[in-house]
Amino acid sequence: MKFRSSLLRHSVITLLLVLLFLTACGAPTPDVGRDNPQDRPVTAGMAPVESIEILILESFPVQVHVLVRGNLPDSCTDIDQINQRSGLENNAFWVEITTVRPTDKACTKAPVPFEETISLGVYGLPAGTYTVDVNGVSGTFTLDVDNVLPEGAANDAPEGALSVPELLQNPVYDTEVKVYGQVSLLGELFCPCFELTSGGKKVMIWYGLMVEDDGTERPAVSVEGIRNGDRVIVTGELKTAGVHGSLNDLWASKIENAE
Repeated sequence: MKFRSSLLRHSVITLLLVLLFLTACGAPTPDVGRDNPQDRPVTAGMAPVESIEILILESFPVQVHVLVRGNLPDSCTDIDQINQRSGLENNAFWVEITTVRPTDKACTKAPVPFEETISLGVYGLPAGTYTVDVNGVSGTFTLDVDNVLPEGAANDAPEGALSVPELLQNPVYDTEVKVYGQVSLLGELFCPCFELTSGGKKVMIWYGLMVEDDGTERPAVSVEGIRNGDRVIVTGELKTAGVHGSLNDLWASKIENAE
């Protein structure tokens, strides 16, 4: 009887040890020492620019864009920031395009082409010839006349529509408004969006991929017949920052030509 009781006790202990061993083996291993991509060191650099093309849009006040082309050194390198500054005393613009890549990541050394369109801040500039330098590659453009609206032209606003400065001075969010201005960068950005400019200020207009934080998607708006340089009236809502949008983006519900 004692032998049977002892055997049973040993069997129970053995079974408990086996279960404890199996549980320990199946438990998830803590992430001690595991590589976190956000903690990886990165290397900053300058984008290798090969050429620039300066585009003057057919509008007044004129808008000037710089089309930049080059090749990144490998597939691990990305464009990081695009910074712009101007020296009006020198009639010059300097644009700096920086890059970033994971320092310890191995990548095939194969050039990756890139292309960026940069809008220069030229509203209000006097007539003259200006130099643009993008990472050491330079070009020039000429303004034949002062790039500012004639006195009184600013009052030639469509009835019931705001200029962009009026819209942004006292922003009202998620409420339908009308804003007017000139179209630029339509079809040149990697999004269903374009820039609208009036009074020397800009706002980004979205006409597609307008998704609320709860996943509700607004219907896309047609831009058929709208071209860069056109003067338009946009009806829509100014948005706060969200999951699918940035602060002061304007989501359009209607876009019409003002001329």
